[in-house]
Amino acid sequence: MPPIMTSERVKRRIERLLDQADAALEDQNYQAALQAAKAALGFDPGSAEATAFVEAAQQALAVVTANVVDPRLSQVSAPESAEPPPAGSTEETITVDPTSFAGGRYQVSKFLGEGGKKRVY
Repeated sequence: MPPIMTSERVKRRIERLLDQADAALEDQNYQAALQAAKAALGFDPGSAEATAFVEAAQQALAVVTANVVDPRLSQVSAPESAEPPPAGSTEETITVDPTSFAGGRYQVSKFLGEGGKKRVY
């Protein structure tokens, strides 16, 4: 079977999604990065860049989740046998509220609100 030719429009869409994933990772918005990277994989399942963004976002989410459970943890590695969820599966969006910032120097007392990209505590 000959390879499928990707149109310029689809290539631009993939690039935009990868740019969004990259920006979301920089902003530490790991859930948005994961969603954008998975959307890019929907267009190009063999994309090494999109796969790398998915893995980075999943690792960062694991660290954030572990730090909320035990703030003393600084790194969490995913099990080597862990496999990504099957294509087409739906994952729930997990919002993790921090309990402290700056290594425990500042305690979070309550959530104040959120804007386009940030949450304010």
